[in-house]
Amino acid sequence: MAGFGTRAWFFLRWGVYYNLELMWLQSRAPAETKDGRRAPRSAGGAEMDGRRRQAQLEVYEVTNAYGSICASCGNCCREATDRFSVMDAAVRADTDHPAPSFGTTLLSPVWELWNTLRHTAIRLASLGRPKVAMDKCNVCAHLTPTGCELALEDRPMICATWFCPRLMAAMSPTDLLQISKPMAVIEDIQREAVKDLRGRGD
Repeated sequence: MAGFGTRAWFFLRWGVYYNLELMWLQSRAPAETKDGRRAPRSAGGAEMDGRRRQAQLEVYEVTNAYGSICASCGNCCREATDRFSVMDAAVRADTDHPAPSFGTTLLSPVWELWNTLRHTAIRLASLGRPKVAMDKCNVCAHLTPTGCELALEDRPMICATWFCPRLMAAMSPTDLLQISKPMAVIEDIQREAVKDLRGRGD
């Protein structure tokens, strides 16, 4: 029962609240940083990005043990959408590892709702049928036949902190609690980045 409670808490905290917060944070970023008129840059610089890189490595250190779950599914990598957000671009600006690009589609509530409904319809329509091969023309730009081409610490923050219900159910309560600590660090970094972009950083 304790395990169920931990999973329920993790789902509500990191599966629901956190992702809703990401959409809100992106909506708070100044418009000129989202349409390319001004480059997203955080005041945190290399120190902030160093914390991000370390936190992502700590997340992956735990989730690597469950890699077969993601590898057997692959749905998260089937969207031809830029996973680097305005926050990624801001945190990594002026560092040795800048974000190669960034987009605003992935964290758009309208797109998220449409995409959820689309995937639900596809899954319902394919019940009992063989798994359809991945469409090579409709995948993440960084996906290769052997997996993501980006190093763990160079991947978008959303890739490190996104947990589907299947993965959450497979992870042990101990691992869920352990992973919450570096995820909280990433969450704080994203908040700091948006605060800086809005001109209220220290």
